[in-house]
Amino acid sequence: MSVMETARNTRESSTRKKTWRPAAKLETPTPPPGYKYRWVRHEIKGEDQTLNVYNRNREGYEPVRRDEISQEAFLDVMDEGRHEGVVRSGDLILMKVPVEIAQQRQDYYESQAKRMQQAVDQELDGQSSSDMPIHRENSSSVSKGGSGPTRFED
Repeated sequence: MSVMETARNTRESSTRKKTWRPAAKLETPTPPPGYKYRWVRHEIKGEDQTLNVYNRNREGYEPVRRDEISQEAFLDVMDEGRHEGVVRSGDLILMKVPVEIAQQRQDYYESQAKRMQQAVDQELDGQSSSDMPIHRENSSSVSKGGSGPTRFED
């Protein structure tokens, strides 16, 4: 056995075999501490969606540039136009926002949803009668990634 064959056998036996997995549609790199990343649509079928990006800017989001991402992340970058140098995936650009602002945004929308549910409940209570009572069961589930759903009972 030659030195080349020995080196190849040793390297092959010491490296872990790669396994196939379907490609993730939107792999997001790990954001820096204190920030969250979000993919934001900047065009649809070649038609500019400036208003969508502008609205995210007004909410506190900023485009993420290639030099802000670690080198091991393989991402596409806009090479021309208004978003030149910004990380993208197809029609989406990567934007970042401070964690505090992201939490405030989430709290706001959760509050809005709760108020809407209360309004529906009040309307149902007003329509209910002893002859035809309305029974409701409020429950929802949330699932993230591959973990099982978490149930919340209201």
